[in-house]
Amino acid sequence: MKKDKKRRFWHYFFIILFIVLILTLISIIVLGNTYMDWNNKDRELAVLGEGIHSFIWIFMRISPFLLIGSIVGICLTIKKD
Repeated sequence: MKKDKKRRFWHYFFIILFIVLILTLISIIVLGNTYMDWNNKDRELAVLGEGIHSFIWIFMRISPFLLIGSIVGICLTIKKD
């Protein structure tokens, strides 16, 4: 019973991770690079724009591995009768 509970936890964790990654990718695609049009002479906007750019840059390089890992995790944690 404890083993089944642990398996269900990881199964739902991978499903939620997959959904969050897909929603983040969709929001990045829909919003685009709107921060590129901001006035960078304003320091606060420049820092915020750089932060958003850094997040997108890192996310786009890590997300393929996380997506593949979450799909593999979902497949490996499916209950086999």
